[in-house]
Amino acid sequence: PVLLAQEHDPTLDYASLIPPQGGTSIAMFDFPPDTVMQNLVDGIKAFEELSAALPGLIETFEPENPGMHTTATIDYGIILEGEMWLE
Repeated sequence: PVLLAQEHDPTLDYASLIPPQGGTSIAMFDFPPDTVMQNLVDGIKAFEELSAALPGLIETFEPENPGMHTTATIDYGIILEGEMWLE
């Protein structure tokens, strides 16, 4: 990305993937097929990596539904290749 005529990078003002009220954020994820993913996931390591990479997101996870989160946001899913099933 290129900043046009700005000395301050506004993206550095956010400490969380969860946007402020009226704000927006975007992140790119690459999800391998379930058959591959099942063998790759180390729960403790995944938690540590997510906590470091996406501050604020882990706290929104639902303990009874692993991988699901609840936030007061509108989430977009853009699939570039393949398919994904959401619950």
